[in-house]
Amino acid sequence: MRSENQCPVCGNNHLEKVFKVLDFRGSDEAFDLKRCTACSFILTSPRPQDAELGRYYPKSSYVSHNERPTGVFDRIYFQVQKANLRDKLNKIQLYSKKGFLLDYGCGSGSFLGFMQQNGWMVEGVELSKEAAEIASKRTNSSIWSPDEFVIQPNKYDVISLWHVLEHLPDFERVIDKLKASLKPGGILLIAVPNHKSYDAQFFGNKWAAWDVPIHLWHFNKEVINRLAKKWKMQFLETLPMPFDAFYVSMLSAQNQKSKGWFLKGAWIGLLSNFKAKRNKEASSLIYILKKGN
Repeated sequence: MRSENQCPVCGNNHLEKVFKVLDFRGSDEAFDLKRCTACSFILTSPRPQDAELGRYYPKSSYVSHNERPTGVFDRIYFQVQKANLRDKLNKIQLYSKKGFLLDYGCGSGSFLGFMQQNGWMVEGVELSKEAAEIASKRTNSSIWSPDEFVIQPNKYDVISLWHVLEHLPDFERVIDKLKASLKPGGILLIAVPNHKSYDAQFFGNKWAAWDVPIHLWHFNKEVINRLAKKWKMQFLETLPMPFDAFYVSMLSAQNQKSKGWFLKGAWIGLLSNFKAKRNKEASSLIYILKKGN
């Protein structure tokens, strides 16, 4: 079993502290971010035990599991979500027009329902029993818990993980199962925050997308490229998620206790997207990986 001080990407045992980050969701506990000295992968330390992770996910603040908005950020999230759903469909259909899709970490199934409405066959995996029940009713499709999900050999044309990989304690084991479940030539989409973005650099240890300790891992393009080779998958390209820059920057400005946090967050989000047009380092990135034929 890999120790907490061993990099899961390259196996190096030497990690250096980047800085300390607070859990802004409610516990106010402090966690270190540590960087691998060999491949620069960043991880959260100490990593909560699997059995303890649930207490860091207060239902009221984990909006993707809810059906209806309950606060200002929920309302912003749900409005952005509507535009994001169309954007996700358009990006997926660059590679696969129709077929069978699995969404790993599907929440209450809004994405699955939207894809189903647009002609896709859908299934999902979701940890939250309450969210899984909503997703199942919404789509009348199979929604498994992570423990229930087993390899579905060569079944899916597309598998998506929308801001999920960073939450998974044993993400490589999950990817192995998902890769085996993809059809030859199938597409794996992985969306994760990008700590090389302008908003991440601007807000430093107040950047909301560090989101410790529920974000166990912190990815960038170089790391995903390295992992794609390790998984024997073809790295096709990265695509930006421009709405995330605004949402994350507003949360980050709140973490700073900034007056006028809404306007400050909107401005930094705009700057981040502007800079990303040139350097391709958006606040969140979608990585498109392809399984070999």
